[in-house]
Amino acid sequence: YTKSQTQSINGRLSYTEPLGKNFYIEANYSYNYSRSKSTKDTYDRLTGVRDDEYSSNITNTVHRQSAGINLRKQEEKYNITIGASIQPQKTRNITQTGSFNRDTTLKVLNWAPNARVDFNFSDYQMLRINYRGQSSQPSLTQMMPVPDNSNPQRVTLGNLGLTPSFAHNLMMMYNSTNTQTYASFNANMNLSYRMNNIVNASWNDDSGVTYTVPMNNDRGSWNAGTFIMYNTPIAKSKFSIMSFTNGNFSTGTSLVGDKDIDPTSERSYLNLANYTQNIYRTVSAGENLRLVYRDDIFEVSTGGGTRYSRTFYSINEKTKPATWTSNVQGNFIAKVP
Repeated sequence: YTKSQTQSINGRLSYTEPLGKNFYIEANYSYNYSRSKSTKDTYDRLTGVRDDEYSSNITNTVHRQSAGINLRKQEEKYNITIGASIQPQKTRNITQTGSFNRDTTLKVLNWAPNARVDFNFSDYQMLRINYRGQSSQPSLTQMMPVPDNSNPQRVTLGNLGLTPSFAHNLMMMYNSTNTQTYASFNANMNLSYRMNNIVNASWNDDSGVTYTVPMNNDRGSWNAGTFIMYNTPIAKSKFSIMSFTNGNFSTGTSLVGDKDIDPTSERSYLNLANYTQNIYRTVSAGENLRLVYRDDIFEVSTGGGTRYSRTFYSINEKTKPATWTSNVQGNFIAKVP
């Protein structure tokens, strides 16, 4: 039986001062407080007695602050914002399980530059480039040191030593509409790099039981994706073509453990020397094409798409062949009086 409670409070203040010649400076401060408590009670199936080894109480308190300053230039055709913030964070975990008690406090200080550029080429054409940094806190479930044996063949362990991860996110968006042909074009690109992200480390023992524990990944992970949409009428007819194209590339790491790891010893299952890094790279791309007929009463569309995906692993025996997924679709709409 597991019971969880969470309370949080947050607020943000900002002040903007004009500097002249369409320059502005902004100072901002935000504060976030959260307190989560999770209680897990496990009972022996036969006797009904509470099992202290698999029961726990864990309280997690987080104080997260952010203080930043931004400089903005605002013109008719473009807007530019450049700034940075510092983000101190204090986390306290109190864990009680059986005879085991631990009170740990972790303090981290992140800093995050941010930038945004908007180009308004016309009322029907614009480009936006945006960057932002963001930190993420490990969850209570990931940090709970008590084994989760609800599935005896797949046991999950916790890691009180997890630290927050930090992500750099870059986004680009371009929109264009041709008012004479009514054709529209939209392109989006996202790029992110996450440092110290949390990954799963797993191993199998001699009896076939799979153990999993979350660990911080010092290699980091990348993700890049793009989406392109184009829609145009066919000449002056009531037919139009819509095209959706997307692609994605990502990297990551999982940890494959030695079968001799002791699941009852933190020194054993939290020791990175007992694991082999399995680095994976995933590539995917897709295309969807639709033909649409539209008048005042009927709208009919038909089309199809295909998607390619493949993942490559540094541990060769885990590499799987490429997969193709295809689909066809149709849609009919009638407007009745």
